[in-house]
Amino acid sequence: MRLISSFALILALSFIAPGETRADDKLASIEGYEGYRFGMDLKQADAVRDDDTAGPCPYPGVYQCLTRPTVIFGEPARVVVQIQEASRRVEQILVEFDRVRDENTGDECDRTANNILEELLNQYGHPDTVDQREAVWFGGKGGLMSFTSWCVNRHKGMVTVAYKQSGLL
Repeated sequence: MRLISSFALILALSFIAPGETRADDKLASIEGYEGYRFGMDLKQADAVRDDDTAGPCPYPGVYQCLTRPTVIFGEPARVVVQIQEASRRVEQILVEFDRVRDENTGDECDRTANNILEELLNQYGHPDTVDQREAVWFGGKGGLMSFTSWCVNRHKGMVTVAYKQSGLL
């Protein structure tokens, strides 16, 4: 199987008009991820699962994070539930596919990015917005989900899927 750079794939998406399947048809509302809901405080979010770990995290404006390893679409990842400093509530949940610290060989970052993006396109249709590194799907009644590929080269980088609280446009 030949890999296409996720950058090229995202760029190609920007030139294709959305077809019959629109993202808001499949995403009525984005309210969180896997039981974690926007607006939960740390105690509520920590009660969702027994296998997450609470602690500080390196993101600006974030008070605490709940993290846990997982596998999504056959790819090892890490779920990061962010409790914001100002509100002390969940406002964003990340799924990180870290191909920087992992000791991978081959085209690991590009392969991961292509796999994740393909699965998201299959499940949610054409994104609402696309740029060089990011595709974004907006929930019809609020919230958004974004795919971002930060592959520095074909081998190393970071791929993230973010679930964010947002109001209606």
